[in-house]
Amino acid sequence: MIRVEVAHEPVTVRRVNGKNGPVDLREQSIYIHNGHHYPTRMRITLDRDQTPYAPGQYVLGPRSIVQGQYGEPAIGRTIELLPAPAASSTKAA
Repeated sequence: MIRVEVAHEPVTVRRVNGKNGPVDLREQSIYIHNGHHYPTRMRITLDRDQTPYAPGQYVLGPRSIVQGQYGEPAIGRTIELLPAPAASSTKAA
């Protein structure tokens, strides 16, 4: 599983020129824990009426993975974050 952290909720709005005029993109910062020493900061685009993700730990959902141009797995434009499963505090005997 790819672990994702949302450190805070602020959403930034970025205006871009679309085919039919200006479009506002709502973005939120996330941190991807991908095995490096430090997590990688990235931005995800939220849907127009989507509630921002609350601070916490998440995993990348299966709807986030799409087929790339040459058939390879890729991360799509729509990112799905699912709450991370709670860490088990019991150890096997």
